[in-house]
This record gives sequence, C-alpha cells and structure tokens, in this order.
Amino acid sequence: MRTECRRRVVFSALLAVALLGALAFMASVLLDDTFWRTVTQIVGLTASAATATSLVVTVRRWGADDDFWWPDVDQQSGR
Repeated sequence: MRTECRRRVVFSALLAVALLGALAFMASVLLDDTFWRTVTQIVGLTASAATATSLVVTVRRWGADDDFWWPDVDQQSGR
C-alpha cells in the first residue's frame, strides 16, 4: 500500500513540474523583452523535457521485473 502511495506522489510531482514548464513556455509570448522571453522558453522546455524523460524512465523501471527502486513489500510478505 505504501508503494502505491509513493508512486502516486512521484507521478503527481512529475506532472506538476511538467505543467509548470508548459505554462512557462506558453506564457513566454506575453513578455516583451526578447532576453526574458528566450530564458522563459528554455526553462519551460527544459522542465517539460526533463519531466517527460523522468516519467518514461520511472514507468519503465517500475514495470520491470527487477524493481530496484522500491520493491513491492506486499509481494514479499506473501499477501
């Protein structure tokens, strides 16, 4: 049960970072200064790309047979 809760927290945090990155990228068009517009776009794209990569790696690792991050305690205890 704790493993599932941890997974939900991790995915929620990754989703929040991805959404904030996407919002920063979209909001960059509202800036008049070219420097800050570019910085906001780079930060937004970097946050979204890093989150997407982390999400893919996390899903692949949790779906693998050798789940080395957080072993499923329920399976080990025989439940």
